[in-house]
Amino acid sequence: MARVINLKNNERFLAQYVGLRNRYALALLTHPVTIEQTKQWINRSDIWIQGLVQGKLLLGAAVLYGNKKGEITFFARFPGKGTGIRLLNAIESKAHDAGFCSIWGWTKYGNTAARKAFEKGGFRRCGATTRTYGNRSVRGIIYRKRLAVS
Repeated sequence: MARVINLKNNERFLAQYVGLRNRYALALLTHPVTIEQTKQWINRSDIWIQGLVQGKLLLGAAVLYGNKKGEITFFARFPGKGTGIRLLNAIESKAHDAGFCSIWGWTKYGNTAARKAFEKGGFRRCGATTRTYGNRSVRGIIYRKRLAVS
């Protein structure tokens, strides 16, 4: 059975996280990172990162960026298997606990698995925008979810 973990407190999964994250670097519109860079980044107080693990395997991760007004991202080792929904629920819980009133994510138009996960997770499509990485411009969709106030 897969379980959610806080990746900040589970360094044994760090190499798997970096490998998986770097596999998605182009989709995330970013460059590959090293384990050392990730160790520094992961300890920031405005970053929350949840992982879904089964045994010794990291199935996916979700990140909440406090410095980006509640932006989230997630990526799964096996897209389309329900991992995205579990990760979205886990990071939503972290965002709620941290006092965010909403969270949002961006995905490329062609990323059907992410779009389905956002929609199944209760996110609403609230616009489209173009992001630029290097000399590439990529059109994508913004999804947002309002969080319950406690």
